[in-house]
Amino acid sequence: KIHEYNNRIEDAIAHYRQAIQLNPKNPYGHISLAGAYFAIGNFEEGYPEYQWRLHTSNNKNMPKQWDGSDLKSKTIIILSENGLGDIIQYVRFAQTIKEMGARVVVLTPKPLFNLLTLCPYIDEVVLPRTPIGQYDYITSMQSIPALTHLTLKKLPTKPYLFADKEL
Repeated sequence: KIHEYNNRIEDAIAHYRQAIQLNPKNPYGHISLAGAYFAIGNFEEGYPEYQWRLHTSNNKNMPKQWDGSDLKSKTIIILSENGLGDIIQYVRFAQTIKEMGARVVVLTPKPLFNLLTLCPYIDEVVLPRTPIGQYDYITSMQSIPALTHLTLKKLPTKPYLFADKEL
């Protein structure tokens, strides 16, 4: 990490790759490599490495995990991940899922519930521990870029958050 802190990203990448060669199953080496790739805008290599974070969470054994396959006429649950700011940044990718023809259900913490209900590309917003009906797939919000092969050129640019018109 010292190379990243000193803005020596290429050196950091080389060291993370070396760490992965020494211990290829350690998710933290992959996650760190992802962060270095993100720092230089290399999403193509960063997001597949970032998927290793799932090995450190309860999400790695979820049933019906979406693998990037066709979503036309399918219902997908998108799980929020990390803090509120991360959710606000990553919810934009639910638009991509909607454009793929899916019915989009987003699970979010209570502080963001009202904001996300204003997003026209989200069909349903649910709170944690709320019973969820039938669905075809489930994914983490932060996995969508990897599963849709996001590149810097394909980064969504459309507005994705909307204010309550009555405010």
